[in-house]
Amino acid sequence: MNDSIALAAALARDYEGLSLRPYVCPAGYWTIGYGNRCLADGSAVTARTRPITRQQAEDLLLFTLAGLRVKLRALIHVPVTPKQEAALLDWQYNLGTGVIAGST
Repeated sequence: MNDSIALAAALARDYEGLSLRPYVCPAGYWTIGYGNRCLADGSAVTARTRPITRQQAEDLLLFTLAGLRVKLRALIHVPVTPKQEAALLDWQYNLGTGVIAGST
């Protein structure tokens, strides 16, 4: 696994907490696991989403971060360290790629 993904996952685990059942996050979205709004198949988390296991939550987090990293790297035009990329990934995980893309 890429260092930046492992580091970003550690940040998410520390700051997001874990819920194996769907819940409404402070921003008002249905989420599951470590704050995922979507499942690996792309479907949105809803009140009817079935509970997941700890391993599924971990896999979903890593899957999501890997997808976000592809988008992030397309937006960054300067070299960054794995720790810097991890911090940006965690920010992107929380706020979304659109916020990152619109940031100056």
